[in-house]
Amino acid sequence: MKRTVHAISVSYGLVAILTDHGEYTIAAPLAGHADVGDRVDGPLQSLGRQDLTNLTRRRGFRAFIEDWSCDAATARSLLSAK
Repeated sequence: MKRTVHAISVSYGLVAILTDHGEYTIAAPLAGHADVGDRVDGPLQSLGRQDLTNLTRRRGFRAFIEDWSCDAATARSLLSAK
């Protein structure tokens, strides 16, 4: 599933990935990184530790998927309240 990183919480190390359905996946990169605008691919609808690919930077990274179906308000809340 290819999606775009929409927002990042530098303080908490979380990223919000916008899906084609207008929902967000919240992930905590464990190794490697992703920046706003990067395209990522991988199992974004599976909770827990996942291996993802940063298509923009052409490298893999590991992330912990915390939530995979939240709206924009919930995503903002999760990025700011951890």
